[in-house]
Amino acid sequence: MSGEKGIVVHAGTLDYAFALSLMDAIVCIKRRKPWPDIVLLLEHPPVITLGRRATEKEIRCPIRMLKNRGIDVHHVERGGMATYHGPGQLVGYLLFDLKRNHIGPSQLVDLIERAIIAVLTEHGIAAEQSDAHRGVWVDHHKIASIGIGVKGGITFHGFALNCTPNLSHFDLINPCGLGPRSMTSMAQISGKSIALSTIARQLTTCLPNFIGFDLANEPLEKLLSDVYDEHPEAFLGIALEKETAV
Repeated sequence: MSGEKGIVVHAGTLDYAFALSLMDAIVCIKRRKPWPDIVLLLEHPPVITLGRRATEKEIRCPIRMLKNRGIDVHHVERGGMATYHGPGQLVGYLLFDLKRNHIGPSQLVDLIERAIIAVLTEHGIAAEQSDAHRGVWVDHHKIASIGIGVKGGITFHGFALNCTPNLSHFDLINPCGLGPRSMTSMAQISGKSIALSTIARQLTTCLPNFIGFDLANEPLEKLLSDVYDEHPEAFLGIALEKETAV
């Protein structure tokens, strides 16, 4: 792994199950030995995830219909309710050691929200936090969802920022326990289509100002190689997920 305190991986488009297996492997490694804190920035094919407090009642159409449309459903260990991931949405997974960073889960979520607001400000979008709900908001509409899980003091999952997604896909669920029309995007607000790679680069620059340490860029292939070296038994599951995704 990199000698830097933290690394960021711009991973492109990853199948959700593959990303989930990769996170699980990294958490396992970080729980047993010192390892850099990691930010994964990526995009998913269409998928609906149900957090710890969610049930399938949050889905507004038959599961069979979703599968016919190529949309998978996953029950996950993050906080929160139902959410949607898909093309045009920047997803960030944060694998941080809370104890080493002297920070709690709520404080980390607060810092993530503030970093996202700073990036949105660069694009002329006036966003804010909410006392009632987690996430980032613009005129009472949610532009970024946040939910993390913690295992043995290591965080996983993270945030999803709506850049240019198909907002009609949120009609399939009650996003975050809210109504389907509660979501918005950078494109909807600004009237501009902004490349996901641009937002990812800006967030990579901005995030260290809030989390308190620098992030060195590392290729996905290097991270996968390091995971294999440290935890080869977990990598078998990752490889199988990747093969299935292809």
